[in-house]
Amino acid sequence: MSKRNEPTSAERSLSAELQRLRLEYERLRLENEHLGESLRVLEAIHGESVDLYDFARFPLLSVDRAALIQHANYAAGNLLGCDRAHLRGRALRTFVAPADRQLAGQALARARSGLNEETCEIGLARPDAQSIRVKLLIKAFPGGGPLHIGLLDLRERDDVVAELRRLTESEQIARQESAARSNFIAVLSHELRTPLTPVLATSSLMAVRKGIPADIAATFGMIKRNVAMETRLIDDLLDVTRIVRGKLRVQLQSIDVHEVATEAIEILRQDAAEKDQSIHLELRADRHRASADPVRLRQVFLNLLRNAIKFTPRGGHTYVRSWNGGTKLTIEIEDTGIGIPADALSRLFVPFEQLDASWADRGQGGGLGLGLAICKGLVDLQGGTISVASPGAGKGTRFAVQFEALAASANAPASASASDVASASDVNYPVAPVSPPSLGDKTEGRRPRILLVDDHVDTLASMTEMMTEMGYDVETAESVRSALAVDLARVDMIVSDIGLPDGTGLDLMRELRAAGKQRPAIALSGFGMESDIQASREAGFDIHLTKPVDFDVFFSTIRKLTARQASPQLRERHVPQP
Repeated sequence: MSKRNEPTSAERSLSAELQRLRLEYERLRLENEHLGESLRVLEAIHGESVDLYDFARFPLLSVDRAALIQHANYAAGNLLGCDRAHLRGRALRTFVAPADRQLAGQALARARSGLNEETCEIGLARPDAQSIRVKLLIKAFPGGGPLHIGLLDLRERDDVVAELRRLTESEQIARQESAARSNFIAVLSHELRTPLTPVLATSSLMAVRKGIPADIAATFGMIKRNVAMETRLIDDLLDVTRIVRGKLRVQLQSIDVHEVATEAIEILRQDAAEKDQSIHLELRADRHRASADPVRLRQVFLNLLRNAIKFTPRGGHTYVRSWNGGTKLTIEIEDTGIGIPADALSRLFVPFEQLDASWADRGQGGGLGLGLAICKGLVDLQGGTISVASPGAGKGTRFAVQFEALAASANAPASASASDVASASDVNYPVAPVSPPSLGDKTEGRRPRILLVDDHVDTLASMTEMMTEMGYDVETAESVRSALAVDLARVDMIVSDIGLPDGTGLDLMRELRAAGKQRPAIALSGFGMESDIQASREAGFDIHLTKPVDFDVFFSTIRKLTARQASPQLRERHVPQP
């Protein structure tokens, strides 16, 4: 009789590795939930500070460098005899008696030039001609920004000056909390992204490696998909933070909106097919160009289409339509999904709002409730509008994105520089997966050699294994010092983390450039804010990739850099990840 088959050592090793990856994924999921809860608390604190300012009984204003009113609380509107909604953008001097305008202007100028509290007494020029003398208490804060002004009604000289100081200090604390929150999110996103990289690398490799049992390969594929989902949640947190703080920028240009919508559909067509759903195109607009950012607009369409697929049952349909109405171009995405009750529609675009799904068995998992808030923020930044309608629960949902339509002859700017063209890559999602380089790619008759610099041991090991299997020779370093000790005459390209134990990847690139040893280089970092990307470019990196890196994009980027070594002036600023 044949002996009972026992698991081989390779199978036991695979099983142990799979268990470790499952535990690591669960830990990261819990950390991500904690991040979302922390951000909700910070947003509540910020809202309380805003209410404290608006409803304080002491009149408060803020003015910009041109002395135009930017904000005013209700008490200031009452004192000036004008609804505060009508104060924004008006010159402060129009509320100052003509005889006192020079005095007020000098006090504002002194406040801008220093950080001391400036004061002056002036008469108000109220619309009702009532004569009121007030004392202006003017304060600037470090870092520039608006001047903050308290208006002390001198009919009540014993008024609460202390309240002004307390409120201005409260606002300063709110600013500090906001900055700390953004820094916290950036650092935590880095800490979450870094351990995801080896998980994604290992699962990507195991999912396609020959000889792996089909059920284990499928499990690794599941891990890869869920890591991508966690990465998208982190990206959403960063995006909504940028939008709230006004730090997110768009690059408007004349684009074909039909092309952008079609690209988004192609990216998600497989997702729809897996649920036996159909996506129907009905693009009937004759004028389908608009002034928009193609990268960010694609992100909007991807979010809306993902929701349509996610909340539509198997066998359902999604319709993508376009039409012109007057001067407008409208793109509508309608699904046959679970729909939305009327009383919930007004909350859809509010960050962190997750609607009660008791009217339908969603069974899809919650997320952070940021996707639609990001869509609204991005559309607003591009000068468009977004709206939602639903006949009710179980009757589907329609989202409409609308822009001013451009004439068909309005082409994209012909003067775009090479770096502008190179940077027009997708911010959150690649257009489509690309094939990694074939095994055995050669550089000058040998396998291409890459210097990989990273102090995260698991990342270094998993990426080395993957890059070696894909046909590259890999030399590793865990610090700036050890990287500088490598014989770069044998190296074709550098892939480096930014945070290293004895410096940064930026320091490494600067030293190599100063020594005339610069090579084509990719920054691979958990930090992906605009300032991080700009710093990488200025230090000498050709491309900035954000962890966890999508390896189709990673290998395509390596191949692209290799192909364009003869044209070093073409420098990409960022290739973001899904």
